[in-house]
Amino acid sequence: MAQKKSRFGLMFVLPFIAAIPIVIWGALETEIKKIIGKQWWEGLMPVFIVFVVVCSLLPFIGVFKGLFGGKGGFNFFWGSGKKAKEILSTGKSATATLLAIGESSQGGTVTINDQPYLNLRLKIDDGYKQPYEVSIDTVVPRSAVPQFQPGASFKVKIDPTDPNTVVFDSQGTEAYVSSGAVQSVQQPTVGGKGWTHLDHTLLERDGRDGVAKVLSVEDTGRSEDFNPLVRISYEVFIPREEPYTVTKDIPMPTQYVQQLRNVVGRSFPCRVHPQDPQKIQVNITF
Repeated sequence: MAQKKSRFGLMFVLPFIAAIPIVIWGALETEIKKIIGKQWWEGLMPVFIVFVVVCSLLPFIGVFKGLFGGKGGFNFFWGSGKKAKEILSTGKSATATLLAIGESSQGGTVTINDQPYLNLRLKIDDGYKQPYEVSIDTVVPRSAVPQFQPGASFKVKIDPTDPNTVVFDSQGTEAYVSSGAVQSVQQPTVGGKGWTHLDHTLLERDGRDGVAKVLSVEDTGRSEDFNPLVRISYEVFIPREEPYTVTKDIPMPTQYVQQLRNVVGRSFPCRVHPQDPQKIQVNITF
């Protein structure tokens, strides 16, 4: 995704823009004093200085507002800030369905404290009125991105004074999920990263059946497509052949990483590429 100019970048440019009149004012000090007089000069100069200082503070005011959850701030949707807590306490419960997730409405790839600042387009259904859509810019923790994909449903609270302002209801969502209203049927895809269409065809048509034992699951400290990149090692057994080791770095939805760690030492059926034994697909079940 190409980088685009955002309001955050523009805000940090403001102090430099605001300093231009000061530079000009200082360079032409003698001429301006002759025109407006020394008294006017001494009165206007502090005004320009105050203007520059205010512009310099704007980015930090915006950042602090966002971090501490002011309405419309980076973490407001997650219940941060006085207003968000009021909505969680007095707001109307509703179900939100994620229709789309992407770059913020300001455009560009933006991160706050290394967390992606994204736009969520939600369909809100309170069970009484016609469902409607809202659009929210918010920081989405990297660990939550796998759960926040189109089609995901969760509970929110609606601002009694503004139906377009909603806050994520973690307690309501936990009850919603545990009740069985939302069930995840996704399984981790282990294998296939960087493969061509021919690789998949060969694997399906001529692949060899084997068994893969999970040796280790390690964090790499990196991420890909907002999923943690984990290093998985297997010992692969193919009938009548010597066992060998395969190690792959695979982007994995966060909810599966711990589950994978729990199956270290267990063996699962696998399919081995007929031309490259390092290319395997493992049928992992929890």
